[in-house]
Amino acid sequence: MALKFAIIGCGEIGGEILRNLTSIPGSVVRITRRNEKKGREIAAKYNASYFRDNKEAVRGVDVIFLTVRPSDMAGVMEEISEYVNAGQFLISTAAAISIEYMRKFFNENVISRYIPSPLITENGGVGIIAGDIPEKYSSIISGWSKKFHKVEEKDMHLYTILSSSGSAFISAALVNILDKLPCDDKDFCKKIVTDVIETTMSSVKGKGLDECRQIAEFCSTPGGITAEGIGVLNSENAKEIFSSVVSASLEKSLEMQKKFEK
Repeated sequence: MALKFAIIGCGEIGGEILRNLTSIPGSVVRITRRNEKKGREIAAKYNASYFRDNKEAVRGVDVIFLTVRPSDMAGVMEEISEYVNAGQFLISTAAAISIEYMRKFFNENVISRYIPSPLITENGGVGIIAGDIPEKYSSIISGWSKKFHKVEEKDMHLYTILSSSGSAFISAALVNILDKLPCDDKDFCKKIVTDVIETTMSSVKGKGLDECRQIAEFCSTPGGITAEGIGVLNSENAKEIFSSVVSASLEKSLEMQKKFEK
């Protein structure tokens, strides 16, 4: 039986989900997006159907992906709530919006939260999911088994920071390092940084933090220039900065939940 999906707010994250859904034989996908031109373009690219109306898009589908911003969630959920039936499975990618809050709009539905990262999932990384998964849709998850990890919802704030924000943090750190280098040929310096990112990610893919430590040890000679820089990164001042990055993001996530779940 062909499964029918609706992706509400099909932007960057929704587009990555759409790309994955096309791997399911016989799947039928509807999408909505405020920017109609871009919505129609991505729909055509993946053989999906574009809908202007969220309410019409969710009618009669099996699975509904809510991929809108946290600030838009309440409005969208209120808009479609009367058109969602009890048998439909809902998956939200909105950071900081709890399943408990979503049940105010969809009390009879099975609901999950999914943390994706377009940068990670495109390269075979792990998506994170919390909540229940109906047995009849387990094939969707098993089809993406290398991309999903089931967690407790209480930890979703932290996992959002590690997953969705992680790539951005690493990129921002490297850009800051590049900006501080007295490099005349900026284009060539950027190419070096890009090569370093690709090589490092390739080296640690499918492994873990131990591999990262090994790279740090392999690339540094005691008393050398790399070791000197790593010493700064391992200093208490640097650790305080890293801690502040995580704390600021976590506090923001909790603040958003309180703000948008009123």
